[in-house]
Amino acid sequence: MSFRPKLFASVIAITLAIGVGVIYFQQNRSEQINGGQGATPVARADTLSKSIGSTNETAEAVGNKNSVPTSVDSVTKSQLVEKLRASGSPIDAFAAYKLIRACIVAKRAESEVDQNPESSPKIPSAQECEDISPGQMVSRFQLLEKAAKFGVHGAMYAFALEGPDGYGYLGTEDPTSPAMAEWTKRIHDYQEAGARTGDRYSLMSLSNYYENEEPRDFSKALSYWVAQNELEKAKTGKADSKIYLNIIARLSLSLTPEQTAAAMFQGRQIAEAAKANGALK
Repeated sequence: MSFRPKLFASVIAITLAIGVGVIYFQQNRSEQINGGQGATPVARADTLSKSIGSTNETAEAVGNKNSVPTSVDSVTKSQLVEKLRASGSPIDAFAAYKLIRACIVAKRAESEVDQNPESSPKIPSAQECEDISPGQMVSRFQLLEKAAKFGVHGAMYAFALEGPDGYGYLGTEDPTSPAMAEWTKRIHDYQEAGARTGDRYSLMSLSNYYENEEPRDFSKALSYWVAQNELEKAKTGKADSKIYLNIIARLSLSLTPEQTAAAMFQGRQIAEAAKANGALK
């Protein structure tokens, strides 16, 4: 399958929907997502593209205060970033990235305050950044891509959130530009890496991609949708939600009963493979 720049619409629709709380896939989830039954996929893409680049970002992907490392003992944030980088671990690379990203978000929030005095940043950039250097800010992409290549959970989301140039996706980019083509190609690669480790953002965005990107593949869309649900049930013990079943029914309308059964079986296989890769650890 070719990777046309149109890919960003479905990828960003699903990932940003998780961040801003209007994703229709799940309802009343306090663990990762708070969502409601929203609009059609096309409407989601149109509406949510306006949110890309905002400093109001999902904590899980870019660092909530319970998951982002902070300075410890006499180690500064800059030193902690380098210690995490030096470990060679993709998980540590993502932790280092989140430290840097939190600094950048705080700086951008302060910049927005300069333009809109009525708003106020939640956390001063001096507190978030400490001694993080401009060079470390630029190098965050290396850390993020290392994490995303290994399917670290949340890394694909963060990569999509960065946009093709690190300033978020604003909707004004040239969709035919080489930069956009390379960005969307990488997103797809990182979706697949995340799917192998059971990253829910990746599984749901792949489902959305195959449902909406031409040529559509409803079997794959159904498989990835089933896979994310199987992993979620394994984690929470909850029964299938009404929304989950509704989407199964919708995707099945384009498939024969035999194709639906095969796709659902494949989804369970994807989930089992992800478990073997440590998805539930």
